[in-house]
Amino acid sequence: MKTANRTSPPIPRRVVRRSLSTPLALAIGDEEPLGPPWQVSPTSSQNILTSLNREDIEKRLRRYGALLFRGFAPTMDEFKSLTAKFCEYFISYPGEHRGRVANETDIQTVDVKKVRIRLHSEMSYSPMRPDLAWFFCVVPPKEGGATILCDGIAMADAMPPAVKRWLAGRRLRFKTDVGPRTWQKMFGCKTIAQLRNVIRQRSYKDTAVIGDRIRIDHLTAPLAPTKYGKRVAFCNNLMLHRGMQTDVYFADGSVLPDSIYDELVRVSDGLTVEIAWKSGDVLMVDNTRMMHGRRTVLDDERLVLTRFGS
Repeated sequence: MKTANRTSPPIPRRVVRRSLSTPLALAIGDEEPLGPPWQVSPTSSQNILTSLNREDIEKRLRRYGALLFRGFAPTMDEFKSLTAKFCEYFISYPGEHRGRVANETDIQTVDVKKVRIRLHSEMSYSPMRPDLAWFFCVVPPKEGGATILCDGIAMADAMPPAVKRWLAGRRLRFKTDVGPRTWQKMFGCKTIAQLRNVIRQRSYKDTAVIGDRIRIDHLTAPLAPTKYGKRVAFCNNLMLHRGMQTDVYFADGSVLPDSIYDELVRVSDGLTVEIAWKSGDVLMVDNTRMMHGRRTVLDDERLVLTRFGS
């Protein structure tokens, strides 16, 4: 592949507060709850992101839960090609506060507000939950705005037995009706026939098309096996949705007690790591294992794009 005409985002000067430059391990085994994502850097023979071996990347993702590709400086087309290498289809987040990318139906900015965002798994409450969450840093923040990650396997292992028992005995319920404006944005389709085809092809459970709306009534477990392995992870939206008006609640009508929430925060705080973004970084996240969030944004220049797929 020729590289002479490749263009990359400018790399502004900044101070990296924490290095995640752990060298790649040669041995690939089962899931290993380490916390930080494993950094993948270019070599003399593999300096283009799309030239990386798919099987090797999948093995590393299965082991570590997240991969940070740094130093490749990909173009938008290369980011799209990489994500399409691992995902058969994509879904857009239907909520507000996300910018659209010109001529793209399923690539968005992260939440454009500056507030801190608690740890969560993207759309984990829904039957449309994507397996992978991708992030592409075009312009890194000068201050604040770091993305945070927490390994749900490590969190499930570290939480007190009483907390684990309380969670294991419950289910989360997501019950809502989705109107045309929302499902058109999510799936990039316009007609009811196209919508039915998407639901059938992707085998979405607990969904029914009624008139021009989708009715969803879906149960999920707070503790569940990951997509790419057998170990149980705490990977959901419980902490994010606490105290918010939401369609996600416990199926038995119970609420998250303060004591349980405090323990979840304590355990996750001890396992959370920051991604101090550099221009051109690409982050690949197992959305069934790793929760992500954000520190408060302190400047207006940060531009990070997302793509969610399965």
